[in-house]
Amino acid sequence: MAIERSGDLILSQGTYVLVQEGTTGQVEVVTGPYKFSLGDTDKPVVYDRETRRFTPTSLESAIKVCPAADEGQYLVLTNPSIEDSGLKHPTKGKLSSVELTMGRKVNVQGPTIFPLFPGQVADVIDGHQLKSNEYLLIRVYNEKEAKENLKNAVVKTVEGSPESNSHKDGKLFEEKEIRTGNLLIIKGTDVSFYMPPTGIEVLEENDKYTRNAVTLERLEYCILLDQNGGKRYVKGPDVVFPKPTEVFIENKGQKIFRAVELNENMGIYIKVIADYSEEGRDYKAGEELFITGNEQKIYFPRAEHALIKYGDESI
Repeated sequence: MAIERSGDLILSQGTYVLVQEGTTGQVEVVTGPYKFSLGDTDKPVVYDRETRRFTPTSLESAIKVCPAADEGQYLVLTNPSIEDSGLKHPTKGKLSSVELTMGRKVNVQGPTIFPLFPGQVADVIDGHQLKSNEYLLIRVYNEKEAKENLKNAVVKTVEGSPESNSHKDGKLFEEKEIRTGNLLIIKGTDVSFYMPPTGIEVLEENDKYTRNAVTLERLEYCILLDQNGGKRYVKGPDVVFPKPTEVFIENKGQKIFRAVELNENMGIYIKVIADYSEEGRDYKAGEELFITGNEQKIYFPRAEHALIKYGDESI
């Protein structure tokens, strides 16, 4: 793009600018390649997604590059147009704003590039590549659109995984699981690449979309806490994926714990806090157990056990 003289601008292809008319306040979009002149009362503006207002700026700062998604990427278009299922975009030249569906989002898979109408926002996101020890946490934000667009999801399943047999037409989940607000897990052991359809979003954690599962070796375990207060203990060797409502319990930043190894001169005092059965024996809540190295060389904690300490000593 280049400024020929005061108020004159040549836009190259792949760029656009928003201009507010000084007489009516109407904001228009000008898309390149195109040459135009600003009126005396016209002001170049940019759209602030936080305040949802148009802010005056310099002409150079107002010129924007069209959002573009390459192959393997997708665009999340916020405030799409009412026409063409939200996929109506400005064409070359100067156009007035169109009616938008404020607050709605549309996922557009690449490769694609297009300018934005006044009031629209687009974020480019890389398709989600998963290793076998990674997972995605996704949320259904629009049940109706998610069900209609489920077949448009991009899902590359892992050869030989259970999902590789059941997956068809992008339908990674059962229709009954698609409910507004529902959280779902996509495991790297089942899926190696994923792009969500409209109605579903991948949630971020610490500016990353992929999350790490916990890999346990022998004599290791981890604890998962559910939203209902229940705990789940998992022993290694295993790759542990949480349920959508679970989080890993950490101690000093560590999610992996070591089993307690006992010798003949060591013991651990346990109170049973919930009824359970093991190896043909029934254990009742309130019962106390003293486990020594003579009986059990390696002890793994479980949800039905609580540790009784003598002062600061547990063993």
